[in-house]
Amino acid sequence: RIQILFEPSMNFLPLIFLWLVACSDALYFHMWETDVKCFVEEVPDETMISGKYKVELYQDATESFVAQQGVGMHVEVKDPDRKQILSKFYTNEGQFVFTTHTPGEHYICLSPNSTR
Repeated sequence: RIQILFEPSMNFLPLIFLWLVACSDALYFHMWETDVKCFVEEVPDETMISGKYKVELYQDATESFVAQQGVGMHVEVKDPDRKQILSKFYTNEGQFVFTTHTPGEHYICLSPNSTR
């Protein structure tokens, strides 16, 4: 069992103005090593999306979640046309960033990966 903390953030980047509006929430959930968790988010075009995450593995011996080498996160993002705009493996803690170029529902899918 894997525990994940995910903090998405959106920055709207208007072409004419030089200001940023930020929106941030946090999600906390458990997954099994083979699970995929997807989120659908309505996003305007030319919007930078960033997400921070932390992956921890459940240890039966200590009955707690701990960070462990060799366990990370795969992030896949698709635009409203279901065209892949990001697919990348990350370490057990970090951040991913992408910019939308089409307004509409974007699909952000997270799945743990393990080399242990």
